[in-house]
Amino acid sequence: DPEIASQVADRLAPDFGSVRLRLPNIHCIACVWLLENLHRIRSGIGTCRVDFLRREVHIAFDPRAVSLAQIAATLASIGYPPDLRLSDLRGRMHASPHRRLWMKLGVAGFAFGNAMLLSFSHYLGLDALSAPDFQRLAAIVSFLLAIPVTFFCAEDYWKAAWISIRQRRLNLEVPIALGIAALFLQSAFDTWTGRGEGYFDSLAGLLFFLLIGRTFQTIIHDRLTFDRGLSDFLPLSSIRLRSDGSEETVAIDALNPGDMIRVRHGEWVPCDSTLAEGPGSFDLSFITGEANAAPIQRGEAVPAGARQVAGSVLLRVSKRVSQGYLASLWQQDAFRRERDDHARSATQRFSQRFTKIVLAVATVSGLFWSFQDPGMGLETFLAVLIVACPCALALAAPFALGTARRCLTQRGIHLRTVEVLETLAEVNTVVFDKTGTLTLSGAADVKWAGSQITPDIAKRIGLLASQSAHPLAVCIQGAIRNMGFDVAMNEGDRQAGLRVAEFREFTGLGIEAKVDGHKLRMGSARFVGKEPESRELEERQACVHVQIDGKQVGCFVAGLGLRPGVAEVLKALGKDRTTQLLSGDNDHDQDRFRRLFPPSSPLLFRQSPHSKLDHVRSLQAQGRTVMMVGDGLNDAGALRQSDVGVVVLDDLVRSVRPVI
Repeated sequence: DPEIASQVADRLAPDFGSVRLRLPNIHCIACVWLLENLHRIRSGIGTCRVDFLRREVHIAFDPRAVSLAQIAATLASIGYPPDLRLSDLRGRMHASPHRRLWMKLGVAGFAFGNAMLLSFSHYLGLDALSAPDFQRLAAIVSFLLAIPVTFFCAEDYWKAAWISIRQRRLNLEVPIALGIAALFLQSAFDTWTGRGEGYFDSLAGLLFFLLIGRTFQTIIHDRLTFDRGLSDFLPLSSIRLRSDGSEETVAIDALNPGDMIRVRHGEWVPCDSTLAEGPGSFDLSFITGEANAAPIQRGEAVPAGARQVAGSVLLRVSKRVSQGYLASLWQQDAFRRERDDHARSATQRFSQRFTKIVLAVATVSGLFWSFQDPGMGLETFLAVLIVACPCALALAAPFALGTARRCLTQRGIHLRTVEVLETLAEVNTVVFDKTGTLTLSGAADVKWAGSQITPDIAKRIGLLASQSAHPLAVCIQGAIRNMGFDVAMNEGDRQAGLRVAEFREFTGLGIEAKVDGHKLRMGSARFVGKEPESRELEERQACVHVQIDGKQVGCFVAGLGLRPGVAEVLKALGKDRTTQLLSGDNDHDQDRFRRLFPPSSPLLFRQSPHSKLDHVRSLQAQGRTVMMVGDGLNDAGALRQSDVGVVVLDDLVRSVRPVI
């Protein structure tokens, strides 16, 4: 769509275009080489520059020879599909680069190096060999170099100190700002009165090393992007039907109530709608955490964020994107508030006491010596501020915490802010989501236990399983294929009248239908009217029993799907912390998880995103420090509200470890 393309591209003129795209699959120098030679793969592409740290590519191209869609298709064909989001259309694709911070670092480094060169003779005790005019000139040049260092490079410390004083709260920036002011004023006084060269080299060096620490921390933080809004989870565009029945692709912001849209298999529903042509089967796990696909009939509501898993359907838009269910979730106070994690750090708490002590010592020393010599009193006051400037603390925190973040990242644990490490020590309540967090998103090995399966029975079981999008149903189809049976419906089957009728899915229990005139039921032992053979088997494995025409023929045995080490983690955390389960799924696994959690741990099921958020708030109202562990959008509010939010991702974290 030309409108979407013009908004995604940085520039799109008739004869020249440029675009910046995220390519998450960039991971090595070979990727960089391949992408920078993209012009050899597709004509019309000019230069291609790769930003490895941000996983981005900057492409210049000729719109007359290649379109933006063709560029995206080319990238996808070689294994680098671009990550396109709705936020790209809204101007939130990237935060502005930290150019000003790099400029400050460069100015401080330039001033530091030159001030040291001008003071070189003084370092070696060669003042007597230097001409008085040269000493005077060197002092003036050092003073001029110190002006941009003091007022430009240190502006963040001035601002932070001023804000702290206005809020009547002393932080680490206050003594640093006082030390900088004392260094500059004392050195300027010595220079213009001819008493000495001052400490301009020390002032420039102090700011240079402070800025190195801040730059290091910024680089470590920017390697991961955690800033996500609602638009980052929604599709970029949607297929809208015109009045004549033809289709057009439009940005989802252009959808209005009453519009008819087509959602194909595997696509996301962009806004709250009603099913106009169905029935349909929608995966709601992105919203509710429920693993089962929900069958929805014509005329029923379909929420934004649902994923169609049963072919193409037509939906009638009922609300704009900004007015839907997901938008209401993002409008919670937990998402609007800004969290001042920095103010809670141990360094900041210590700095309040440190600042008061330094000011008290400087004042008492200045008053004491002022009775002996007024000039000595002022020098003593300034000397205490200079010597006690907490530059060591300011340097230690960024490097220590930045290094800790880098080490944790290498182990698959990514921190949004380093201050969360200090909050972790105060956590006394840990709340877990279930689906996708304690359980694996994919199913384990599935084996058949029962009488020998004939090709006809395998066909019927496979056709019934194909009607459901439940993870176990998908794995059962794969298990039947591994046995050497064809479960797909072919033309011969259709001519023979083989079909699936009266399909029904019972949430948390199983599925049933008539296949080729035979009634099939698949699900739990209770669903098919059978007593479990072994309690241990129920604990460790998931059994899907099969019943044909009222007769038990066997069961498919699959692993429970728990993440490795979950039992050990829950046991270790339960010794000195309260653990809870907060799941949007149904309670059919309640007995199984009751044996994993301590007896006193609450297990709450069928929790909506708002319910999870309210539960975390209630725990915090009781004075608890809460850590929420989740994986999906339905956990987003609770994760944001909690004191520590841990998101488990299959691509990054393979198991929930005690260190989290």
